[in-house]
Amino acid sequence: MNFNKIILVTGAIAVSTFVIAPVQAATILSHWTFDETGGTIAADSVGGQNGILQGNATLVGGGISGNAISLSQATNDLVNMGNIYGFTNSNFSISAWINSTVLNDNFVVAKHTAGIVSGYMVFVNGINPGERQLTKAGFYAPFPNRHVLHGNTTVTDGDWHQIAVVYEQGGNSLLGTSRE
Repeated sequence: MNFNKIILVTGAIAVSTFVIAPVQAATILSHWTFDETGGTIAADSVGGQNGILQGNATLVGGGISGNAISLSQATNDLVNMGNIYGFTNSNFSISAWINSTVLNDNFVVAKHTAGIVSGYMVFVNGINPGERQLTKAGFYAPFPNRHVLHGNTTVTDGDWHQIAVVYEQGGNSLLGTSRE
């Protein structure tokens, strides 16, 4: 799976461009472009929350705009952004560009502890067998009420796709996907 950029805005996240921002006042919190030419740091050009490449995560060319990062589940690749952006009491949005042909369950952006109902995750292919939507993007957040959303577009066809999620505490959440 390849990611091009990540931008964090209070209420939005994007991979390939990753943005997190609050819905009411879209303030960019962090932006990871993955345009470094080497090393193990994914620089945050806005908020100073640099990520650390782990496993065999590799910076590669051919992103949606500039470089991308290549990750493999087989070697536990990830970019560790640290313990940031919990969003348990706020509206937020997440947006990410991905390019994948992998049919396994994959987390695109996640803040979650295994075995504990907390955090949030943008994923491809599902989080459990009863809710799996193979080849589709999805979103999960347990706070304050459980939200599970699935897109309708196949995002595992080897083309670049943008996944965008808007989460509102009151229970309204949206997930959309688009293609380059």
